[in-house]
Amino acid sequence: SDISRSDEILAFPGKVSTEGTLCNHSFRGNATVTYGGGREYLGDWSSDLGRVFHQTLTNRGFSVAGDPSDLFTGAQAASTSEYLIGARLVKMKGNFCQEHDRWYGLPQRSFSGELFVEFEWSVMNSLTKQVIFKKRIGGYFKQNTPINGGITTTFENAFIDSAERFTSLEEIQELATGK
Repeated sequence: SDISRSDEILAFPGKVSTEGTLCNHSFRGNATVTYGGGREYLGDWSSDLGRVFHQTLTNRGFSVAGDPSDLFTGAQAASTSEYLIGARLVKMKGNFCQEHDRWYGLPQRSFSGELFVEFEWSVMNSLTKQVIFKKRIGGYFKQNTPINGGITTTFENAFIDSAERFTSLEEIQELATGK
């Protein structure tokens, strides 16, 4: 992540474009969340994002070295590939609804919302150690109905959207096919 520690990344406004009972009822005014992680490492091949990325590339027909579900040789096989891919989170903005209990007005653990992310995608040739591609690509996802873990689910799906846009680029398609 390359988001500044004080950047506002999430909002819980009085009116949202998603479903939910008594959305953000316990907040006074428009509540926001600022990024508190600083410049943080979000994951590698064995993390949730790594597994989601592997699945996204595999589903789109890319030949991917390694398998994040292989406990012993997945990361090692991935490190021997011709190209290495990295993504750096540079922007995140979202509006969310925290659902509240209909009878008592107490906050629940269910969230709906929408999130925009922007990742700087880089491709490095592992033989020359040169970064041969770098581009910022946005991703977006809207979780209409409140679910437990809704913010995390929305983030992962916005990441998938960015990854799919990345893999759809002509330059990336040409690298994958050896052109």
